Amino acid sequence: MENAKRSWRNVLGRVVFWLVVAAVVLMGVMTLVLDFMRRDEPKMDMSNVVSAPVVPKPDVFSDASADGACMLYIKKMLHDPDSAQFEHSRESSIIANGARAVVVRSVRAKNAFGAMRKKDFWCFLELRNDQIYPVFIGEDGNEGEMKRVSVLLKDWGLAGKK
Repeated sequence: MENAKRSWRNVLGRVVFWLVVAAVVLMGVMTLVLDFMRRDEPKMDMSNVVSAPVVPKPDVFSDASADGACMLYIKKMLHDPDSAQFEHSRESSIIANGARAVVVRSVRAKNAFGAMRKKDFWCFLELRNDQIYPVFIGEDGNEGEMKRVSVLLKDWGLAGKK
C-alpha cells in the first residue's frame, strides 16, 4: 500500500513539474513573439517635429489648448511615453502672447533605467495656419536648452513675465 502511495506521489510530482516547465516555456515564447511584433513598430523621428502639425487649432489660442499641445509634444520626447504622469494643469505656467505661447509643464516619467523622474519642460508654441506648432521644447536643468529658453523669451518679448 505504501509503495502505491509513493508511486502516486511520484507521478503527481512529475506532472506538476512538467506543467510548470511548459508554462515557463510558453511564457518565454510569448515574450519573444511580443518583442518581435514590437520591433516592427515605427520609431519616432523627432527631426521633423517642427514641421509637422499635431493639434488642430481651437477657436482661440487658449491656455487649455497650449497646455494640451505641450503635453503631447513632451510625451513624444520621453523614453517611455506610456509612463508619463503630468502634474495637474493648475501647476503649469502659461504665458500667451498673440499667436505664441510658452508653457512650463512638470511630468513624472520613466527614464532609460526605468526609474521615475520628475522633470520640468519649457514648450514654445506658435499658432500658424490653424495648427499649433512647437518652436522649441526644452528640459529645465539642461544648460544648453536653458540658454535657448532665455533667448526665445527675450525674442518673443516675454522675458520677466510670469
